[in-house]
Amino acid sequence: MAAKFLCCLPLRLGVLVIAFIQFLITGATAAAVWWSLLDANNEPQLTQKLKTGIILIGVVYTVSALVCLTGFIGALARKLGAIRTYLFVLYLTLILQIAVTVFSLISFYNLRHATGPDCLIQSNGSTYDICEEAVKIPQGAVIASAIIPIVIQMYACYIVSAYKNRLLQQKRDKDVVLTVNPVYAPVPGSEHAFPVPHANLPYVYGNGPHAFGNQGGVHHV
Repeated sequence: MAAKFLCCLPLRLGVLVIAFIQFLITGATAAAVWWSLLDANNEPQLTQKLKTGIILIGVVYTVSALVCLTGFIGALARKLGAIRTYLFVLYLTLILQIAVTVFSLISFYNLRHATGPDCLIQSNGSTYDICEEAVKIPQGAVIASAIIPIVIQMYACYIVSAYKNRLLQQKRDKDVVLTVNPVYAPVPGSEHAFPVPHANLPYVYGNGPHAFGNQGGVHHV
């Protein structure tokens, strides 16, 4: 059975929907991450590891937004090359997203079990213990927020890969049709290609008895 988007919708529509929604989500997320980085730069007590994690997340989501826009345009134009590029970068983004997620989870759990001065930050004249704040965050929410985007990205890779294979099969079928039934090409003509019938016979109405105006062999002067 051929692959479908959400079991019943065309693959091309699925690529368009996925690319557009991902572009909106990743673009908005990237903007929020970079905005939070600006706030983080105003907090000199914030650990360098957390700043590095924010930068990595911002880069990943920015690249993802650009890739989704490329995929959307490629699906509109039905360009196999653009879909291949989109799929390649989509796989690459998935790998980076998994790596960043693992790094973020490790940093989060290290923060939950950390103690001491590294947990204390100063903000607006007050001291906050970020390790205690991390402990208050439900682990299920953190894991879900990390796993769900990866699952969605994997499904997007599956749909785009199936659409790429369909475009490739359509291209192969078109090439087979052109090979079996080549396009008609006119043969250039020449003066010897179509000889005139009876070209060497005398002209019938050129002799006297059959000349134009001759009535019964009598010539009028």
